[in-house]
Amino acid sequence: MQKPTRVRRSRRAAKLLRIERPRLGEDRVWETEVRSLPAHLLASLPLPATLRLEVPGHDGIVSVATSPEVVRSERESGAVVFDAAEWSALVTAAESDRLWAVELRDFCSRKAKHAGWSLDLDAALAGARASAPAGWTVGAVLDRLGVRLIAAEC
Repeated sequence: MQKPTRVRRSRRAAKLLRIERPRLGEDRVWETEVRSLPAHLLASLPLPATLRLEVPGHDGIVSVATSPEVVRSERESGAVVFDAAEWSALVTAAESDRLWAVELRDFCSRKAKHAGWSLDLDAALAGARASAPAGWTVGAVLDRLGVRLIAAEC
C-alpha cells in the first residue's frame, strides 16, 4: 500500500504592515497634539494659545489668538488675526457646512483691508441656522478650510 501523500495548501501572503516614523530631524509632535484638541475648547485652555496658519490664496500668515493682548498687538501691526469669539464662529460655521476655503479667504481679505472689522456668527453662517455642535477637532476644522498649521504658541 502506498502512503498517502500530503497535499500542501498554499499559504496566504502575510499582510504588510507599514510603520511610519518621523523623518530624522523633524519633530512635529506639537502639530499632532494641537490638531487633536477639541476646536470649541481652544479658548478654554489654561494658557492663551496662538495658532499660525497658512491660508491658500492669502498672502501672509493668519493667526488665531485666544489672548486679547496678542490680538490687540497683532491687529495694531496690521496682521490678520482672529480672536477667540471669531474662532468660535469659524468652528460653528465649518461644523454646520456653511464655511469653506473660499469664504475664509474672503474673511482674511476683509480683515486685511479693514482692521476694525470683526467676524461674527451671522456673517460666518451666511444667514443660515447653526447645526448642533459636532465636536470637531482643530485639525478637522483646518482640513475643512484647506488651511495649513505652521506653528502653535502658548
